[in-house]
Amino acid sequence: MVSTQSTGTLEHNILRCIHTLTKFIVIGRYEHLDGYVFEIPDPDGSYGGSPEKLGQTMKRVLTTLSDYDPAMERTMNTDIRSTSWQFKFNHQRVFVTSFASCYGKNSPRYAFGESAVYILFQPEYSFSFHSIPSNLKPRSVRQKIRDAFAKAGRPYEIPSHKDLMAQIYVKPLDDLNDPRLIWWEDDEELGLKESVQSVLNSLD
Repeated sequence: MVSTQSTGTLEHNILRCIHTLTKFIVIGRYEHLDGYVFEIPDPDGSYGGSPEKLGQTMKRVLTTLSDYDPAMERTMNTDIRSTSWQFKFNHQRVFVTSFASCYGKNSPRYAFGESAVYILFQPEYSFSFHSIPSNLKPRSVRQKIRDAFAKAGRPYEIPSHKDLMAQIYVKPLDDLNDPRLIWWEDDEELGLKESVQSVLNSLD
């Protein structure tokens, strides 16, 4: 786990970690390493005091990594709304999970009382270490994981093939009932797209 410092901007601290993240992506496959974690101290909740703030933090972190990706693929500049989209870094598809103080004890993203944001990066190859499929099949394996979370009082929905991968990165407060967040778009961008979609729907 790499903890960002309290001094400097978030982006500056993320840039300081790029070398170790790149090294992790390379050697993780051979050393059977599961994940790489950013710890962002958040005593006042400015980074993760709400799902919306966490979404803004996620966007800043992934955009910085995308802009300085050694492979120069810049996946944050691609079509995130595509059902095939996944964050990539150094040529490797990476599943991203976040945990923050805004989530209660019944959330799968509960931070266990810590005043910090945690962003976990799991290369797709790491799932094979534990016989967990990186895609959505077979359901039985993923169902066992879901059942374990539910037994601990933190149920969550298994995403379908139609769900956007980015919406799994930052969860709403109530994973079973609240609408998914579109954290990667600015309010202005989102408003414009919703207006265009509304016009298109009226023409149907």
